[in-house]
Amino acid sequence: VVADAPGEFLAFAVDDVEAVSKFYTEVMGFPEAFAFYQDDGRPVLSYFQVNRETFVELMPTTPDRPPGFVHYGLEVDDVAAEAARLQRAGLEVRPPGLSPRTGSRIAVARTPSGITFELLEFGPESLHRQVMNAWP
Repeated sequence: VVADAPGEFLAFAVDDVEAVSKFYTEVMGFPEAFAFYQDDGRPVLSYFQVNRETFVELMPTTPDRPPGFVHYGLEVDDVAAEAARLQRAGLEVRPPGLSPRTGSRIAVARTPSGITFELLEFGPESLHRQVMNAWP
């Protein structure tokens, strides 16, 4: 079951994360919620906050990740219970785990048509919850 006031996001792979980041911050006016960088300063993931509960996630393209839509994410109250429910319904769902970057509990699943989505449980220590709670 989706959380009462669910957080959600859309993730996209882009060739130039820095240029697209400027578009989201300078043109669209979305603040950067948080980002992760490699040791050499290249971006790994960047999250932009559209409103309190909605994010856009950007990641660089790779040979295995072409430009475009990557996945969507939905906040749920209990990621383990929701993952089990979806598995019983016949969906492919990876076991839930803790994201070392964001501190959110996450399970990755696929729709019957093959679209990847993430089930996310945002505990009080997760970066998503912290920026959602700090939203003006």
